[in-house]
Amino acid sequence: MTYRSKLKPEPDRRSEPKLRKCLKCGKEFISEHVGERICPTCKGRKGLY
Repeated sequence: MTYRSKLKPEPDRRSEPKLRKCLKCGKEFISEHVGERICPTCKGRKGLY
């Protein structure tokens, strides 16, 4: 049986802040990493979109 680590692998490259468009409102914002696609304003909203 082979042991597999449950830790996430290290990314191939460092995350760099980048200007992206929010997937909900389309407004441009500074994203801290590639997985951040919703702007802070939309993240703070409650309810359905």
